[in-house]
Amino acid sequence: IVSVSDQGHTGITDTALVYISINDQNDNAPKFGPSCRDVVIPENANHSFIHAFIANDADSGDNGKISYGLDGEFLDSNGKEQFRIERDTGKLYAVPLDREEKSEYKLDVIAVDNGNEKKSSKCSILVKISDINDNAPSFTQSIYSASVKEDIEIGTEVLRVLATDLDEGINSEIFYSIENSTESAFAIDEKTGAIFNSKSLNRELQSEHRFQILATDGAKGSIMSSLTQIRIIVTDANDHEPMFVEFPFYVNMTATPTSGIPLLRLVAFDPDIGPNGQLTYDIVRPDQRQLFELSPEAGILTVAAPDITWEPGTVEMLEIAVSDAGSPPKSSTGLVQIKIEGGPAIMLQFQEQVYKVKLEENTPVGTDVTQVKALRSDGRRQRVVYNFLRGNEGRAFEINSNNGLIRVRDSRLIDYEKNPSFNLTISAQSLTDESLTAYTSCVIEITDVNDNVPRFGREVYMVKTLESQPRHTPLLTAKAFDSDPNQTDHLKYEIIDGNVDGAFLMDPNNPGVILTNIVLDREIADHYELTISATDTGSPALVGLAQVLIEVIDINDNQPHFAPLRPINIKRDILTGTVVATIRANDIDIAPPVTYRLKVPSDYFSIDTYTGQLILMAFPPKIEGQTLTLELLASDGLFEAHTSVDVTFDKSDRKCQPKFSQPLYNFYYSINESFPTMIGDVALDSCEGTSEFELSRESR
Repeated sequence: IVSVSDQGHTGITDTALVYISINDQNDNAPKFGPSCRDVVIPENANHSFIHAFIANDADSGDNGKISYGLDGEFLDSNGKEQFRIERDTGKLYAVPLDREEKSEYKLDVIAVDNGNEKKSSKCSILVKISDINDNAPSFTQSIYSASVKEDIEIGTEVLRVLATDLDEGINSEIFYSIENSTESAFAIDEKTGAIFNSKSLNRELQSEHRFQILATDGAKGSIMSSLTQIRIIVTDANDHEPMFVEFPFYVNMTATPTSGIPLLRLVAFDPDIGPNGQLTYDIVRPDQRQLFELSPEAGILTVAAPDITWEPGTVEMLEIAVSDAGSPPKSSTGLVQIKIEGGPAIMLQFQEQVYKVKLEENTPVGTDVTQVKALRSDGRRQRVVYNFLRGNEGRAFEINSNNGLIRVRDSRLIDYEKNPSFNLTISAQSLTDESLTAYTSCVIEITDVNDNVPRFGREVYMVKTLESQPRHTPLLTAKAFDSDPNQTDHLKYEIIDGNVDGAFLMDPNNPGVILTNIVLDREIADHYELTISATDTGSPALVGLAQVLIEVIDINDNQPHFAPLRPINIKRDILTGTVVATIRANDIDIAPPVTYRLKVPSDYFSIDTYTGQLILMAFPPKIEGQTLTLELLASDGLFEAHTSVDVTFDKSDRKCQPKFSQPLYNFYYSINESFPTMIGDVALDSCEGTSEFELSRESR
């Protein structure tokens, strides 16, 4: 304002209003505000827009007009551009990115004004790629093989498998389990992949074991798994003594035999193989080696001493032995009864050549089994002593040496599943000068009783299944094995505990198969703990138990839901690029993540795709009291939710700085609550009479 006055007495004055326009000089560089921050996006994301960068320039006109760009190029292996930024808006776009290829990118965003002498500033950020479960576990080998000796101790580690997963976090955690094996001799540590024998091995019963190992990742959403083949060869251990097939062998010889003429070929059996089953025959007593010769490999018995005349009617008891070539070797002895010219006229004979008896397993100690008896062929009575010669190595039985009564000595060995029969060789010897001897066999057949509980392949089965599958979807085959004969195929399977709401049933047509009986809903029940039973048909019936832990895996079957949004009030003094609100939609599914967008693009606002942060891009031309309505969309890839929010531009500034009444609030709510639900109250200290505040959630 300019005034003028004269110098006269009256002091007449006048004023004029002068407007001075100051021409702008480009003396301010653009400045990034809160929009300059790191960004996290999920890998393989199909949403190209991820974030908007806003810089402010205090200059005006072209000096304050800002253009955006990226410092450098970001190209994939095929030369395709990975990131781009809109020159005028600062909106950053990205193509789908693979975290396993690269987990983060360093970007330099450049803001340049349009002045004659351009000024610029730089915003350096990291774009971090978060993991999704898009890689299945991968075994280091398609087939694992190992050789183990049959005599290893129970619990010995025989093999270790390894699978890796390129994902991270729980998506890369791996759990191992044995598949397609009901009565497996092996078990696996679910975390380490170590395979060990869970029971004794017997090469003679099973020389090779084949099964599959399943590796499953720990994802809470869609799980992934893979299989590998296991082949375990059981090698021989020298765990059997060679045994002669007869005891004794019988042969008749003339009183004047010719030297070198074969009398008999001995036969022995050893179930071991290789050197452990390579047999050598020998004569035990040195004095008898002068009379007879026994070929060590063929076992052919011949007369060695020439020109010897034997007394007719006598008997020569030749003691023989057979041994294997194991280390250390095992051996057993036998007899050859050589009768000269038919043997003596008077002989000791058992009443039966072979005694056959049936005995129930687990028969108590002291129970009579049978009685053997040997008599002189001339009918003369005399004392006879009885002994076991072979077949009773474990001492399951005892024999009364005076009367031949056989009894049970150790009932633990009378086990049908371990020894279904015993073949005892018994000798009888008269206590006279004639020293008569007789031999017989007693075959004891063990009959089964129902003394074995059905046993499942695992004590605990762990299953993951997708929710919303149709009723009667097969989940698991949990079969049991019963060591008692004719029981395994007739077991009755039931779910006896934990079957909430009758969610599962046993397939009546496929024993051991568990089916869904309802359409499972993870949002109602995300896991079940079942107890299943297998009952045999014995009397009394025996029952085996196992646990089945079922985890229900989430699928995208629920729509996102917006809670009511309060109007947004924007003061005139906040900077563009400021987050004015965080929009959040609830989705009770675990995955995929919810993404956000504006239904109608706006010149004044943008919303971050993955965080829901609403960013002020620019002010409308007339801001005072103006209200805009923004239409918002939230999508989980399959379902969309719609809502709107009113944004008012206030002519006042932000003098009031509200404060929370406490720095930390703790709230609790039930997992079964329906959304939205109130979980608690927060309090703020008002200022200058203001009693209304707007709250937004800054972190999840």
